[in-house]
Amino acid sequence: MSIEEWPASSGGGERLVIWTRALGDAEATRAFGDAAASRFRAAGGELLGQIGGTTIAAFEPLDAIEACQLVLDLLSETPASMETAASAALGEVSHPHQGAVRGDVLDRAQWFCHRAGHGELVLDDGARALVAGHFLFAPPLGEEAGQRRAHPIDRMAPTIAECRAAVARLARPPLPASHGALAEAVAAHTRATGRSVLLVRASATALLDSTLEHVARMAAPGRVLTMGPVPFGLEPLGSLRYGLTRLFPLARELDEACASLDEPLHKALADVRLGRPVPRSLVSRALSAFLAAAPSKPWIVVDPLPAIDASSARVLKDLAESGPDLLVVARIPPEGTAPEGAFGEARVELLEVSGLGGEGPRFAASILGVPDDHELAAFVASVGGNTPLGVLEAARTLVSRGDVVFGDDGFRPRQRVRPRRSSVPLQRLIAERLRDLETNAFRMLEVVALCPPGTPRPVLDRALELDGLGEDARRAATRTLEREAWITGGLIALPSAEPIRAAVLKSMAPARRVELQTFLAKASADLAGGLFAKVAAATHARAAGETDGPAAILIDAAEAARELEHRRAALKLAATAVEWSRSPEIRRRAAELARGDEGDHAEGASTSHAASERLAARWIEALKASDLELADRLIDEGIAEGAPLVTAETLRSWMALLRGDLGLARELLASTHDDGKSAPPQLDLVAAFVELHEARPRDAMARALRVLATARRGADKGAEAAALATIALCFDAIGREDDARALRQLAVDAAMAARTLRSKNA
Repeated sequence: MSIEEWPASSGGGERLVIWTRALGDAEATRAFGDAAASRFRAAGGELLGQIGGTTIAAFEPLDAIEACQLVLDLLSETPASMETAASAALGEVSHPHQGAVRGDVLDRAQWFCHRAGHGELVLDDGARALVAGHFLFAPPLGEEAGQRRAHPIDRMAPTIAECRAAVARLARPPLPASHGALAEAVAAHTRATGRSVLLVRASATALLDSTLEHVARMAAPGRVLTMGPVPFGLEPLGSLRYGLTRLFPLARELDEACASLDEPLHKALADVRLGRPVPRSLVSRALSAFLAAAPSKPWIVVDPLPAIDASSARVLKDLAESGPDLLVVARIPPEGTAPEGAFGEARVELLEVSGLGGEGPRFAASILGVPDDHELAAFVASVGGNTPLGVLEAARTLVSRGDVVFGDDGFRPRQRVRPRRSSVPLQRLIAERLRDLETNAFRMLEVVALCPPGTPRPVLDRALELDGLGEDARRAATRTLEREAWITGGLIALPSAEPIRAAVLKSMAPARRVELQTFLAKASADLAGGLFAKVAAATHARAAGETDGPAAILIDAAEAARELEHRRAALKLAATAVEWSRSPEIRRRAAELARGDEGDHAEGASTSHAASERLAARWIEALKASDLELADRLIDEGIAEGAPLVTAETLRSWMALLRGDLGLARELLASTHDDGKSAPPQLDLVAAFVELHEARPRDAMARALRVLATARRGADKGAEAAALATIALCFDAIGREDDARALRQLAVDAAMAARTLRSKNA
């Protein structure tokens, strides 16, 4: 009987056609065909025909995964004495006349089945696309010109879901040899008597938290309080609030830990954890007593140091100067510097943490549980590059996509591997894992990425609830994210590494980000325990596009902060409120805060031009004195007093450059606006310096030349001198030292002319 004479199925349309065949003893092959037909019908497939050991059935495309799994199970149960194979093809199945079944898909299914090896199930391109998120495939067949490609499912490999679950079987990263000096220093400082500060110059890929976990298992610190960044550094005591929440996810845990403290000190810490305004000196005393009560020397971990809020930084300084015996471990970015006077007169030790160097294979082998000389360790290390997080994320990516699989003997390469000559960028590795993350888990990870580290779990859950994730969905998403190493923290969900947070935010569509910020703003506002905690809600609302409401919260918090010894935080809040809103009332209140009295200040008492000049002059004097903290404060004061925002943002960009934070400088440049007026030359020069640091000297030169042309048209000798000096640096970068020397001399001449002109005008 030919295929065209077989009875038609009950319907037409695009179907997944399964074709199985068996060769061997006639009775055995007939039994195989009967078993296949029976299973196909039981699974909801439509039998298109059967001849001996050959069986053809059609399934709905939505049932492709179940149909293919059924065939794989059938093939695996076949006796070794019988040769079997199967194929799956996607296409139109029709029966135009007399009930005959027709379709090119039948020819393809038959052709692919005859190409399959013993025990193999091969798929055409269409069928493969239906199940690509579930099965792993062996190299395709039929790559020769003019032949269709056949995709065999890898029978020796687990499913992709099983691969992703195997990420949890990777071992904790070991202590890198390059971190040995850091580990010894932390342990020595913990054993020693007295207060000490250990600055660690390292990138976010260095896995500092992992190193500290290793040391903590031996040194056994009495407590570990971790402080991290808060949005825009705005919330007074925000870094400390989130740190206390990370240490004590439940309020009763803090109450139990503070049971021995005097009631005012106990209440002060409880209020800080809730985000209520508390005097700074009281917070310092309370935290000092709390740490002194620890059974052994406590740690305060600050990561990264430049990103914590001003009030938490001041409390940290108080502790370093007059607190109990403790160790402060603070990370600063590779090109950054610690804020001047951050720890008063306390003794500070600085250590630099380098990459893995030649220990990458050993590091990878420890994660995979294979010998150091195993080819798999060398391969993973070559993919991950020279950083601990890079190698760790390479292992996670290769396991999750099935290049490295877990079996009875541990991890093994699914196919032959060879070390790469160049590594894969970390962000690309993370993005590849993100692409296949289950939908609800990804939605949850987006919210986690938008939350400051240490955000209370009720806020996170409330935002997810507003996004449509019920309790069961949240629980399942949490299990997935923890199993696949996306988040840590238990009751406080944190991205397992800062680059993961950055990759998630980068992948987020702008509209989706605004939507989630709206949910977080509402959740934070609903659950805020105090005025300072409402600043977090204000930052989310501002990110969602609101202006006046968030600015009003900031100015209220600024006034409360000023009365409670948080003057630096008050200035920053007031300046940001002015940046967010043009309300005359907010400007008036901000000016009062900046000037430090309650008297009347007539609107427009000083022109914006005068305020701009005054700000620039005072800022330059602060830089000459190497007082970056004062320079920061002057910018906030200038904004509050009415200096143009473009001037302030230009100076902020310079501050970011001076601290080595190119990413922040780039963000500030991108966000700077000046009400449609042309940007000042200083702003273009900041951008030129950023381009120079990014190894783009020709772009930087083009920008500096534009500044030079503008300066000469306006007879601005100061700007001309700065532009010439910048162009000289560009010539240095491209190896034209003679031209650079000549331009520096011209810059000196222009600077002298500018000074002479200023003297005459004075």
